[in-house]
Amino acid sequence: MIVILKKINTVYKEKAISAELGVVIGAITESQRLINHALKSEEKKGGLMNMCGALEELVNEGVEKGVEKEKISLTKMMIEEGEPVNKIVKYTGLSVDKLNEIALSIGKTLIV
Repeated sequence: MIVILKKINTVYKEKAISAELGVVIGAITESQRLINHALKSEEKKGGLMNMCGALEELVNEGVEKGVEKEKISLTKMMIEEGEPVNKIVKYTGLSVDKLNEIALSIGKTLIV
């Protein structure tokens, strides 16, 4: 996906693109956020969107997914180590319901 983004950035970086093309790029990169951004642009800005803003949306979405993935990984390790729930919540920011879901996925129970 990074190669695709670099190619798109090279060609369209500072250009306004059609919201329709934004939807296509969102679909190719599997970015619901970009698709939503494009659809809003279509309604509000005469069907045009700034490609630079669209690329920022993709990068931000990727960062958020990476952070979430790391939180889940850290949570699994902490559960495996037998850390108490309140400590896991403090360090990950995840809800107790999410911790229970993760614990079940690895066959563990939470320690209160």
